[in-house]
Amino acid sequence: MQLNTINFWRPGSNNFKSLMPGDLFLFKLHSPNNYIVGAGYFVAFEKLPIRAAWEKYQTHNGTKNYAELLHTLANYRNISDEEMSHREVGCIILQNPIFFAKKDWIPAPNDWKPNIVQGKRYSTETIIGKNLYDAVQKSMNKN
Repeated sequence: MQLNTINFWRPGSNNFKSLMPGDLFLFKLHSPNNYIVGAGYFVAFEKLPIRAAWEKYQTHNGTKNYAELLHTLANYRNISDEEMSHREVGCIILQNPIFFAKKDWIPAPNDWKPNIVQGKRYSTETIIGKNLYDAVQKSMNKN
């Protein structure tokens, strides 16, 4: 199934001001699997009640059903599913996501600490940023 738009959600609904529309957003696995496994292009950030996020993005939230989405978010927040159901979720909207074949996964740069959960920003004007961008472009062109 080809996905055109996905929701990369954040358990909290705080603002997300790190990217401009069209900026590249990388997908990194959780530690100890420190690999970049795909990318998408940032569109916008919005706050939505959990139910609305499910209705709008459904499986493009990365879960099979509403109950799984709710439970996953509640686990991140260390609260009950019921309590989570009354909260908002931050939705990072991405277009044209690409998920790399395992052979094309990119090791995260050394300065991308395993405990970073809210993201890291790179500039192509730095050596690390330029090398990462080039590696991502190479993997994107293969998929």
